[in-house]
Amino acid sequence: RQSLGRMRLSRVNCDRALFKEDPFHNLLEMETSHLLLGFLAIYCLAFAVFAFAFWFASDRCNIGCDTYPQALLLSVETMLTIGYGVPDQYFQHCPWFVSVLIVQCLSAVLIDSLFAGVVYQRFSRGTARASTVIFSDKAVIRTIDGALFFMFQICEMRRTHLLDSHVRCYLFSRPRPQDGFMAEQTKTTASGGASCCSSDGPQSKASNEDISQWQPSNGSTCRHDFMRLEKPDDNLGATTMLIVPQVIAHRIDSFSPMLGANKAAFSPMGGNHALDAMVQQAHLAPLQRTSEAFTGNRDGCWCQACGSSYPGEEQLRKHVEFAAAQEDPGDAKAADRNEGGPHVLLQRNWKAGPTAETFRSLLEDRMRTHHLEVVCILEGCDAVTSNSVQARHSYTVDDMSWDCDFAPCTKAEAGHRLAIDFAQFHNVVPCDS
Repeated sequence: RQSLGRMRLSRVNCDRALFKEDPFHNLLEMETSHLLLGFLAIYCLAFAVFAFAFWFASDRCNIGCDTYPQALLLSVETMLTIGYGVPDQYFQHCPWFVSVLIVQCLSAVLIDSLFAGVVYQRFSRGTARASTVIFSDKAVIRTIDGALFFMFQICEMRRTHLLDSHVRCYLFSRPRPQDGFMAEQTKTTASGGASCCSSDGPQSKASNEDISQWQPSNGSTCRHDFMRLEKPDDNLGATTMLIVPQVIAHRIDSFSPMLGANKAAFSPMGGNHALDAMVQQAHLAPLQRTSEAFTGNRDGCWCQACGSSYPGEEQLRKHVEFAAAQEDPGDAKAADRNEGGPHVLLQRNWKAGPTAETFRSLLEDRMRTHHLEVVCILEGCDAVTSNSVQARHSYTVDDMSWDCDFAPCTKAEAGHRLAIDFAQFHNVVPCDS
């Protein structure tokens, strides 16, 4: 039930001349059946071409091929080094015919090496190795310690796990079509076209028929955004060990792309925050996380009265209370005759910042108006072949379960062994929000 990791994308107006610069990868990306038929045709063509040379030189060089089929058989025996005999092993002193044998043998070596290399690449490519890296069928959205998280889990089924594995996530989003504003090409998309960001595979609940109903009208855009990860910490490279199931967590906060650019929702934040990169994602600014401010790695808010910055709302609130107690009521002309200094007014008009319920409501609203799909990518190095491996999976809105957690799938056994029950790996259980 795992995703095959193929992106349902259509590429139009490509400059095909650029593909001619890399014929080797064009060959590798061919369908396997087409590739085998192509090499079969190359071998047959080489047999046929050199058979004409044998037939042409038969009488002059005492080869003994009276008919073309005999010359063709001799060509196959020569090219595949089966071994054969001819009336005159020196070809009746025909020195020019030696060059024909040399060319045929070198052609056989070239074709054989190319065929062996392509076949080996097909068997050893990383996409096949990624088939045993499994993602949970469902992603969960739940509240933990007052924060809203999007989570899924991954694990490796093989004993030889990937080296230096790390994970990253992207959000693909586009507006849902309005009522009566559907595109007319739903029938064509059901036969092959689909969402610009869906990963192919039976686990993705969005089948081609379902996606055809989502098809936006011309002019609607599909955007993708990088998602910061809390676990594993992407500041440390988001490395993970896949020997046991690992939960991947993204915090849904004011910087999360899952909420979109909803500036109006955060403008009254505490009544004391400016609309800047401290509070939510600014255009083209490096993507931040609220947890970085909570852990003291950066300031997350600032006082509009004096300009002092603080990591979190609680520190800012204590600063405003202390400063208001020290202020003379006549300070700053009683804050423009509003009966109090600037800190007193901030304390009086204090509004709490957004909570998990606020983010939950915003996410539910965005799910109703947008198609959201989280594409998860795990990369690592195969310990056996040293090939780079990339496993891909995606979660649509239909694959996300609210207020659930993953069922335990590991247990201790005798002999200090740890057992992983993959029958329980995809199960989710309700939990308190």
